[in-house]
Amino acid sequence: MRLQPYHVRMKNPVDDAYEKALKLLVLREHTKVELERKLKDKGYAGSSVQEALDRLEKEGSLDDRRFAEVFIRSRLKKNPEGRFLLAMRLEQKGCGKAAYQEILDEVFKSGEYVPYLKSAVDKSLRIRGKEKTLSAFIQKGFRASIIESLIDGGDINQD
Repeated sequence: MRLQPYHVRMKNPVDDAYEKALKLLVLREHTKVELERKLKDKGYAGSSVQEALDRLEKEGSLDDRRFAEVFIRSRLKKNPEGRFLLAMRLEQKGCGKAAYQEILDEVFKSGEYVPYLKSAVDKSLRIRGKEKTLSAFIQKGFRASIIESLIDGGDINQD
């Protein structure tokens, strides 16, 4: 019996959804909700999608907590935002509070965000000036006292 080439063989719909999800995960981390939406948008059946995502979770390839950690740290490095705004963005991406709360606590209580915030404030000061910088970072969810302290060259009191 002669086998057909791999690309010609009929695929199991679950395996097909699984492979597509893996390809998406190679590009970047995703939440389960994001992957589910993307796969359904590409025409995969709901039951196949669910089985594929369950398999990925079981293997450890899909993990909302890991997504939250990568997302939070990436956002803080590129464009620092306050705790509430980060939480809101994670919720919009389908990441549940249980997956991100501990990471937000760790990052903000440890002060890990401070060097990135300081750098962003310094850059903004050079470009926009004091008032616009203060306003911009308040809109990003930081308290005015923290931003004023950084503008004045002081340290941030962690509370």
